[in-house]
Amino acid sequence: QQLALQERTLPANNTDIASTLVNMGTSYISLAQLDEAEEVVRRGLDILTSNPRTTPDQLAHGLGVLGWTYSARGNSAMALTYKKRALELIEQGRGPNHPSICFHLDAVAHMYSALQRHEDALPLFQRSLAIRERVLGPDHIDLERSYSSLAHEYALMNQFAQAEQMLHRALAVAQRQHGADSPRLYTVYTYIGWVHHQQGKYAQAIEVIKKSLAMQTELYGADSNRLLSDLGSLADAYYESDQDELALQTLNRWVELADKVGSTPGLLARYYARRSTVLFRRGEHEAALADVRHAMDQAEQFRINLAGDAHQRSAAFAKMEGVYERMVDYQLTLGDHATALEAMERGRAQSLADLMATQGLDLLEGLPSGYAKQLRADESDANARLAQATRQLQALHQRTDLSPEQLQSQAAQFQRQLDQAKRDLVEAQGAIRNASPSLALALGENRQVAALADLKALAAEHKALVLQYMMGIPDTYLLIVRPDGKTGLVKVQVSDEQAQVLGVADRQSSTSRVGASLIVSGDEGIIPQLRDAADPATLRALLPRLATLWQVLVPSAEREALLAG
Repeated sequence: QQLALQERTLPANNTDIASTLVNMGTSYISLAQLDEAEEVVRRGLDILTSNPRTTPDQLAHGLGVLGWTYSARGNSAMALTYKKRALELIEQGRGPNHPSICFHLDAVAHMYSALQRHEDALPLFQRSLAIRERVLGPDHIDLERSYSSLAHEYALMNQFAQAEQMLHRALAVAQRQHGADSPRLYTVYTYIGWVHHQQGKYAQAIEVIKKSLAMQTELYGADSNRLLSDLGSLADAYYESDQDELALQTLNRWVELADKVGSTPGLLARYYARRSTVLFRRGEHEAALADVRHAMDQAEQFRINLAGDAHQRSAAFAKMEGVYERMVDYQLTLGDHATALEAMERGRAQSLADLMATQGLDLLEGLPSGYAKQLRADESDANARLAQATRQLQALHQRTDLSPEQLQSQAAQFQRQLDQAKRDLVEAQGAIRNASPSLALALGENRQVAALADLKALAAEHKALVLQYMMGIPDTYLLIVRPDGKTGLVKVQVSDEQAQVLGVADRQSSTSRVGASLIVSGDEGIIPQLRDAADPATLRALLPRLATLWQVLVPSAEREALLAG
């Protein structure tokens, strides 16, 4: 309504209209409506850059909010570009030690932190604090922000003593300004809880997170999306300290709120998986299975949304809370080996094409050469355009020869190119997966995961023993399909004595021990040593480890059956 009134009564390039547009952008960002946010902020910046009466502060604010839009999209590098330009404008207009510069110093530091450039972030946070302490005095509320930001940065660098010291100072300032029991203290308590949690101090973390949640509820209501973060942190603290009843209550609250206000596939997968574990431990097996199936669906949606090359997608997907391993683990108790195999295969299928690509396997082998050539060309072209647009966006923050309007124009152009390249790459890779003969063979007819009945038929036809492994975190699982149709599901165990022979006694979990035995960084694993063995003496030296792996990877009954022919 304010914008409509201004546009009716003020000149089109009035800076008040621009300020309203930029402020609308901040509201859209808070509502996660990022396309709308970028549109109105860019409209505001167009006015600001065309009006000679625009102040450096106004332009810096607009650029900062545009940077916030990119940050919300996950593009920290581009966000850094705009936030640095905003900082430069404020420094030029007000000098390097004006208190208004602190907000922009913090904004740039947060982007460096998001990019894991902590050595660049920390000095900016420290400079911001020094200015505030010198100019504003020891009791100004802005010091709370500086202390909390520094605490977070110290904790990310595992400097917890310094982090706690900063948080005590932040809390003292906030209490002097707002009162000891003011709900406005919740931001400090959120930081304190997070730092306690990072150190495994669950009781302390729970106490302060609950206090923060109560304050946020008082301020924003019980259905605010602001509560999701601390609710998740509280559920994690209960879960990781084995307080199942309280963990379940909190997870139920998290899921209920997330269903109302929305959340990301990654977080949905995480918390549905965690709730399934608590339910299963309580004997509520059907509810646990429903939750873990939902978590698997969300994990697959999470992977669809991932960007990057095959290595990056595989690495990111590997962090998905072990949702597939959970289903397999449950079937150790429930005995539904068909469902266990389905979970194994679904987990494998999600990253199989990426893994085949990283190993240099040609997904298009066997297709007509002209068709395969066109598919490769489409993917290569999209990859090249994606890389070029990414480099151009990242390089913008180093350009000092551009005016703010030129910077904005080029950034918008490169972002459009980047978005189009991403869409084209997804489409090209999907076409390759759909056409791939090798992927079809790996996944079966219609690219469906293998069914237990198929493996039983295969084992019976060839009088074969089928062993399928799943290396989860922290356990490795083995599904056994015997020629007579009987099946089994076990955990692979590596004893301390076997770990000594295999040279992996420093590893704790079965998965890390098995993985390190087979192949690790460098040439220490047995697979690269077998590959590179050049003489019989080297092979003989590997025999004790091979014999131990035979015992680890093949259960005793299956070893006996194999040796008996």
